[in-house]
Amino acid sequence: MTLPENNISRIIALSGLTAVFLALITIQVIFFLSRWHYQKGIGSYETGDYDNALDSFVLANRILDAQVFSVLAGRDRFRIQTAMGKTYYHLAGEAGTTRGFYDLLTKGAGALDQAIAHDARSYRTTFWAAKVHTGLETVWPVLFKSGDENPYNALPFYERAVSLRPTGYSIHYDMIKYLYYKGDRGRIPGLVMHMASIFPLSVTRLEKEPFYSDQIREKIRQGLLKALENGVSLRMTLFLLSQMALDDGAVDAAGAYYQQGLAHQPHLNTAGTMIHMGMLLLRQQAYRDADRFFIKALQLDGDFESAMMQIYKVFKSEQLYDGFVRFAGEVQETLYFSGYIDFMVALCHTDAGKLELAKSLLNRLNEVNPEARGYDLLAQVSQKQGNWDAMEIAARKATQLAPGNPDYQIRFSMSLAAQKKYSRAEAAATKAIVLSKPPAFWYYGHRAGIKKALKQYRDAVADWERALEIKPDHANYYYSIAMSYHALGKPVQALASINRAIGLKPENQAFHSFKKKLLARL
Repeated sequence: MTLPENNISRIIALSGLTAVFLALITIQVIFFLSRWHYQKGIGSYETGDYDNALDSFVLANRILDAQVFSVLAGRDRFRIQTAMGKTYYHLAGEAGTTRGFYDLLTKGAGALDQAIAHDARSYRTTFWAAKVHTGLETVWPVLFKSGDENPYNALPFYERAVSLRPTGYSIHYDMIKYLYYKGDRGRIPGLVMHMASIFPLSVTRLEKEPFYSDQIREKIRQGLLKALENGVSLRMTLFLLSQMALDDGAVDAAGAYYQQGLAHQPHLNTAGTMIHMGMLLLRQQAYRDADRFFIKALQLDGDFESAMMQIYKVFKSEQLYDGFVRFAGEVQETLYFSGYIDFMVALCHTDAGKLELAKSLLNRLNEVNPEARGYDLLAQVSQKQGNWDAMEIAARKATQLAPGNPDYQIRFSMSLAAQKKYSRAEAAATKAIVLSKPPAFWYYGHRAGIKKALKQYRDAVADWERALEIKPDHANYYYSIAMSYHALGKPVQALASINRAIGLKPENQAFHSFKKKLLARL
């Protein structure tokens, strides 16, 4: 029995459609599997698991090996091969040998070349190719010590990446470093100027580079002026120009730039920016204008005491102690009346050397409102005057009001040690160390001095060694250890310690004299 001709045609058509449908399904499944492994690789890459990332990318690429996918999967292959190139780059950085570094970078270059063949317009892939070829260009003469010309040259990749991404900060930055390595420094100033003009904040990194010079600094300034002209990151650009002017001693220009910067995005202004503006105005001797910005800082900061301390530090750095006293009076009259302001005035008098004024004010404050910080400052005033008994009384009161403060405990210990009350001084120093998290190095040094005075030389050495673990370049501690070993009758250890001290401060004649004394007795 034969089928009607029209039925045969239908069957053939149906079979063809089924085949096409199955082919499309197969293609979609293959795409799905490849993309699944690619995403798995991305997850591993982002966590730094480069070995597993590479395995996933290689498998994702292999799944698309069929000839048909050379056309259909161009974008997928581009993404995969770019990811493979980046992964090889990171694995090369972890290679234990020069040869391993080279081999991995070679594979990375091959993967990135294939990716660029799929899409030559990707600045990111081209930039990664530049990074890989930089590595190859660097390692080739080390690995192959022949007179042959280096076959690798990263410069065309950098130039291509820059042309594709003229505003790319990272591309320009790496290209500048590459040119410096190559010794092609004539192009660096122009690139620096361009980079400063497109990304002003980059100047903070450029200043730390080995190629930084007066010429580069001038190009940075020109770049920032161009950024200002083009309206690029106006606030940051103005702040950076202000700092450059300040570094040049042009205080008026620094203030003008900074004040303009504050006017852009004013919602970003903080107590810190107001205090900085106040500092610039102080340097211009515009004291009333400075006060205005300092007042704004106090109004913006939720922590009045912290802001007041920061403002005082500005006045102190400018040696304007009388100016701070005047400003503090204005704050009390117009903004906020607080005993803390009187405390700050007392601190100002102390730093200015007006100790009797400070003492008088602190005594009044402590009588009205006894606070640990007031008594501690009074102890510091007494210390400056050499009145150890008064220092002890004030420091003890501070520790009673705030027993958990290690600074107050160490000050109390210092007052006792000055009066040769060594046992109590050691106890207070130990309490300060226990309370500190972590202790300052000189806490151990202070206690070591007490133990030395008590002729507890071994314990003193142990404390100085703890201090040196925190601050290993403290030459005087090695000197003290040497003297303690000498007292213990251990000249060999003493000589080793004094040599360490001399190594750190060879100009110190006392160290050399002590060494001669030791050598004479060996």
